[in-house]
Amino acid sequence: MEIVGSRSWFEVVEQFSGVIRGWEQRIHEVNNEATETGAHPNEPEPGSEMALDKEEMFYYFAAVWNALAQSVDHLGAVVDLIVSRPELRVFAYPSLLRTALLGSAEAVWLMGPRERSVRTGRAHLLSAEELRHHAAFLNDDPEERGNPAGGAAVFKQRRDQELAILARTGFNEKYEATAIIREAGAHVEQIMNVPQGTSRWYVSQWRMMSAQAHGRTWDKRYRAGYEAGVYNGEQRVSVSRGTVETLGQWMSASVAVTAAAWSLFDDGRRSAQSRAQASSPGPHANSG
Repeated sequence: MEIVGSRSWFEVVEQFSGVIRGWEQRIHEVNNEATETGAHPNEPEPGSEMALDKEEMFYYFAAVWNALAQSVDHLGAVVDLIVSRPELRVFAYPSLLRTALLGSAEAVWLMGPRERSVRTGRAHLLSAEELRHHAAFLNDDPEERGNPAGGAAVFKQRRDQELAILARTGFNEKYEATAIIREAGAHVEQIMNVPQGTSRWYVSQWRMMSAQAHGRTWDKRYRAGYEAGVYNGEQRVSVSRGTVETLGQWMSASVAVTAAAWSLFDDGRRSAQSRAQASSPGPHANSG
């Protein structure tokens, strides 16, 4: 999978749309079956690393699946928009792509570490973040329908419990989006066999996407095709030139991290026996 290149936005969308549609179909089928049967068909196999992680921290598997699902949903929305109405939306597309990138990077961040204590510790940290935001929401709107008895205090107490677990185990990481993107980029280097140093590139693209999504202007000089000039005594930046190439790079970045996340997911949810069977040649592999 090409990560950094000079292809345009439209070429990248055309290349990756089939991959994204495949991920969408998988999630759709899994969710439908889970709704009908009450069982998740991609549930980790007994004895797998992910099953053991889930036994230690119940929220782990749900956090990973949710991160993957939201990433694919945003990528699918990009394809929907560009196929139905191929218009260059220079602020809207970066917003969708940065969200997709963070979701898949979060999944990689949860699954990537070798040590179970780090993987489950991060799930506790993510749970604490969820509870913090839930409590803040109820503080702002205490009359919200469905507000449980005790309101924000209930979720603050649960968050404190999560933080106490982290303190007791000596886990001192913080949830920080840029650090998550950086680590995911390092995993992509290994999984996708791309040149070292790519993780810094991912962070740069993340910062630029975020800037563009929020209507900032500082990132324009770092895009492909930047032109500096003078117009009425002020700096002039070419708005359209290079934009399609830059969007193509952002799309490639988001898809690459999502592909790495799926690779980790399918590897982690399978038992050692299943992985061995999948990698071993069939009974007639050497027959001639």
